[in-house]
Amino acid sequence: MRFFVDEAEFNRSVDASIGEVVRAIKERAAMGGRVVMGWQLDGNDISEEALLASSAGSEVRATTKDIRVLVRESLVQTEEYFPILVNGISAVADKLEGGSTEEALKLFQQATEGIGWVLQVVQHCGMLLGTSDQGDGMAEDYGALQAALENVASPLKEGKFLQMALKIREELIPTVQRLAPHIAKLREEADRAAN
Repeated sequence: MRFFVDEAEFNRSVDASIGEVVRAIKERAAMGGRVVMGWQLDGNDISEEALLASSAGSEVRATTKDIRVLVRESLVQTEEYFPILVNGISAVADKLEGGSTEEALKLFQQATEGIGWVLQVVQHCGMLLGTSDQGDGMAEDYGALQAALENVASPLKEGKFLQMALKIREELIPTVQRLAPHIAKLREEADRAAN
């Protein structure tokens, strides 16, 4: 089986297993500031797990991307998603106030997942850029967000949905909006790093 990384053939030990070669490709990519984005087996896209389980095929191709470009793209996507998230959180309050509790709770679950995704992107990108909480108040804003989520959860547990809507509007939305400058700052860092 032949292995290629971004069109260049990857030389490997003849007796190396597929798992060892995949690991070596990922390590070499990481040393070069890149990350493996996808795999192909004989011209067909394949997951890494399926590739590792496969014994057939004659050619494996790995596609990599510069980590700085990936970080920048992730932050741009986060900036694009952020207003949608805030509008979704606001829609939860609207639905609670309108009596559409079941719909509001489903939307609230999606919103909390969205908040979690944004936080993961900010944390991971901050670590990769080497700018994790350099006195910019991000840790305080994380703490405030955690407190706001707990304050929203309290009336939820008690079935006080109008109070929950009020907590969403007065506490959660403003606290979530405090993340926007952190995302913008990281994107500016990523822009500088990618150039």
